[in-house]
Amino acid sequence: MRNKNNIAIMSVLIALVALVILILSLTFIIMSQPATRAGIENMISPLDAKDSTIPQNVINIHDVNDEDDDEDDDEDDDEDPIISGLPDMALTFGEVRTLDLDSYASDDEDSHSELTFTIIYTPTVSPDPLTLTIDTSTHVLTVTESNGVWTGTQAVTIRVEDTDGNRDEDSFTVTISDGSTSPTGPTVAGLPDVTFAEDGSDNSIDLDDYVTDPDHTDAEMTWTFSGNTNVIINIDSNNVVSFTATSDWNGAETITFRATDPDSNFDEDTITVTVTPVSDPTIWLPLSDQTIDEDSAVGTVVYSNIASMVSDVDGPVTINVASSNTHFSVEIVGSDLVLTQLNKNWYGFETVTLEANGETASFRLNVNQLIDDCIEICSYGTCYTYCD
Repeated sequence: MRNKNNIAIMSVLIALVALVILILSLTFIIMSQPATRAGIENMISPLDAKDSTIPQNVINIHDVNDEDDDEDDDEDDDEDPIISGLPDMALTFGEVRTLDLDSYASDDEDSHSELTFTIIYTPTVSPDPLTLTIDTSTHVLTVTESNGVWTGTQAVTIRVEDTDGNRDEDSFTVTISDGSTSPTGPTVAGLPDVTFAEDGSDNSIDLDDYVTDPDHTDAEMTWTFSGNTNVIINIDSNNVVSFTATSDWNGAETITFRATDPDSNFDEDTITVTVTPVSDPTIWLPLSDQTIDEDSAVGTVVYSNIASMVSDVDGPVTINVASSNTHFSVEIVGSDLVLTQLNKNWYGFETVTLEANGETASFRLNVNQLIDDCIEICSYGTCYTYCD
């Protein structure tokens, strides 16, 4: 019986020794391994910490990989381009403003020359009140008011992109006004319409008669105009307007006159300039004399491309033969003047007269004499010479 008890005690002792060895082994393994998980600040030994007789092992674990990730994140953030602080703009009709985009963009990795700028803009009205361009070499943004009628605010976004494809955007607003900010600006009213004949002129308008300004004189006004294409306008030093038009042009155009005072306030008035048509005469170029041979065949060209010798700015030209010649006949075929009949063996000259749209021109047609073939015929001792 004692032997059995001894065996049981020995088994328990062996089991306890094995357990202690296992616990010590696990503790050594844990302390010798590098930390691989974040968020674990304190790890307690498997031994019961409540037992003050057993030492407590505290292990501080820091995730080295997470620290590296944080540093990588910071580096990625540094590589992104940044654009900010783009200022809002205020434009009047026709005004042009510029903005150096390099002054508002930066990148830790790329230089300004490596950055790419893109305009993101959708107008809210038509026609588009803004013209936007970026100089690809200088990165200067040019903003032009190009409508001349609409007033209000448009939103513009500029995108910057680096060589890695990273992007950033910033926006600004453009407020457009007509430029008349003072109630004491000029007033233009009552300008009359103008009518004159084609190739004529008119100088009946004195602009000083149609402008008022409570704090500036007529002489201080600056006059400009717009809307003309074929109408030619000149404003002299006394503000008298002279109207002419392109040669032979007739029609109507709408012209806007603007008076601007020294404070940049302005007002406008619009008129219609009408140029009435005038029937211009048909013009013949000088016709040269022409020559053909005696007994020329029907269809011989008497004057090549006679149609090019006459013109009429008011419309097409029709050419007719106005003369009745004694020894020959001619007519217009296509653009040429051709022979339709010539008396046999006749030579000499006659004048040919042509008519086009009521205007006439003439030239002399010479018919050269040719030496005819002759034969001698003899009969009963008498000979005769016969020439064809």
